[in-house]
Amino acid sequence: MNPSKECHEIPHCPGLYIDAFRGPYLRKTQHMEHAFILTHYHGDHYGKLPRDNKYQGPALIHCTPVTAALLRKVHQVPDIFIVEHPYGETFFFRPVGSASHERARITLYDANHCPGAAIVLVELLNGDVHLHTGDMRYHDKMKSYPLVQAAALARKIDLLFLDTTYANPKYDFLSQEEAVDTIASQIHELLGSSRSDASETLILLSCYSIGKEKCLWEASTRCHQLVYVSERKLDMLQCIEGYDDHVSSQIGRRCTRDPSASDMHVIPMGLAGHMHPFFQPNFEACADYAREVPRPGRKPYTKVVAFIPTGWADASNWNRKNSVSQSLCKDIQVEVRLVCYSEHSTFSELQAFVSFLKPRKVIPTVFSDKNDKRRIEARFQVDVNRAKKSLIESMFRSSSANPLSTDTNRNDLSETSFSSLEKEMAPKRQKMTSGETPHGVTSLEDMGFSPHRSKIALESCHGNLQAAIEWLLSDRVLEGNVTDVATNDRTIVEKKGPQKKLADKSKNVSSQRITDFFRPK
Repeated sequence: MNPSKECHEIPHCPGLYIDAFRGPYLRKTQHMEHAFILTHYHGDHYGKLPRDNKYQGPALIHCTPVTAALLRKVHQVPDIFIVEHPYGETFFFRPVGSASHERARITLYDANHCPGAAIVLVELLNGDVHLHTGDMRYHDKMKSYPLVQAAALARKIDLLFLDTTYANPKYDFLSQEEAVDTIASQIHELLGSSRSDASETLILLSCYSIGKEKCLWEASTRCHQLVYVSERKLDMLQCIEGYDDHVSSQIGRRCTRDPSASDMHVIPMGLAGHMHPFFQPNFEACADYAREVPRPGRKPYTKVVAFIPTGWADASNWNRKNSVSQSLCKDIQVEVRLVCYSEHSTFSELQAFVSFLKPRKVIPTVFSDKNDKRRIEARFQVDVNRAKKSLIESMFRSSSANPLSTDTNRNDLSETSFSSLEKEMAPKRQKMTSGETPHGVTSLEDMGFSPHRSKIALESCHGNLQAAIEWLLSDRVLEGNVTDVATNDRTIVEKKGPQKKLADKSKNVSSQRITDFFRPK
């Protein structure tokens, strides 16, 4: 998850932090009125959360029962600072500085990621509903989560903090069920239905600290073998027993600490090979591992097949072409196989979820830089009418000439107010050719648009602010047909496609009144 403040804080709910256990946020754990939510027990989410009874709070950590068990047993966070909430249970939080009766309602639902992972629904007293997905693999069952369904059908989802790990059209890999079946079938072909003393093949299954239990369960049951795991891994698997409805939550009972008792071993992700910047198998590490496994009364392993289940298996032509790599290393035949299994959503699944929720805005939680974030945002269709209305309201709130009264109804912005703003902005358009920073650029920046894109929009619309807003929200911009290119300290507009179409669009938009956007068609 990106460390950006925007990814960890809920607007208008001060003191509530999600997966924020690093940097300046750690100091905020020293305040009792603050609350932290941990969506699941993965290192990039619990961050620098102190281990070994060193967490002193007093801020409480809210999470699911599985994550709570992992925090207690593995991370050793004192129990007094952990509050567990079953899926579907609503709890309350009073935002810092608010009246005692003003409380946010928070509900956790299954994120279909690793055991205990949750998506977080936050309902504020002002009517805003926000959804934070943490890490998520979308599933149709999410449409039936009661409060999520109700908010989606009522068009109340305001901000969707979305796990955008694979938010690119090129990522459209196998469903989890298909990927699990692929892995289990291949292992069954290699080992058969029962363990044989004559077997000279070792299977290595790459896993994170928690996650991919479905793969382990299916392979173990089909081959009627236990799975060898490290002591730490076994402790973690025992934490999930009895909490998850899926049968794989019982995988701890099919594990062993005796390396000689199984031909299936769990290894850490990265041991059999690295995925970035492209797949690089580590044959030597696999061979060394096989040579160190004790084989009392049996011949040494002559073959090792390592499986790496990951969504990055399909990330490039190189990875696809080298999804099965082989080498003879230290008299052992080593094979490393990539299988496109992921516990994050594919691009098409993300689109389906956004289409169902129809949020006002999507906030990516996984991105490399601001440009990447903007590209990701443009790939999802939000509720444009609500987005426009929110931008106009924001503009009114930031306008000293026409401030809105505090009791203004968000859904009742008058035409008179729009007209007054229109009159106010008219003389400012004359600055477009003077070299000064136009007043409208500042207004658009306050709404979240970049300075050069705001300037481009205003220039294309001849200084008409209302038309510029529509231009920025139009499909032409969202589809990326206008690109900002910085050169020699000047911003040049590179227009892709016929310039006439862009001009025609600006002309048509400029002829509209801002209130037309909210009138029934």
